[in-house]
Amino acid sequence: MEHFIVKNGEVVELTKEEFENLPGRHVSEIVKDMTPEELDRFKKERQEKFINPLMKHNIVELNKKKQD
Repeated sequence: MEHFIVKNGEVVELTKEEFENLPGRHVSEIVKDMTPEELDRFKKERQEKFINPLMKHNIVELNKKKQD
């Protein structure tokens, strides 16, 4: 899985073209103008909405590989 997004708590694979055509800005551009409080909230939300579902997906995939 090279290109993916997390949508509604689920990992969704994308083609290279779909990934390149996604709207949005890079995270580094977004956080540079944030106050420390905004940055803390952003990090917590990112953890809940992106990182945790991705880690859960990775654990499931690893368990599938172990079973094979």
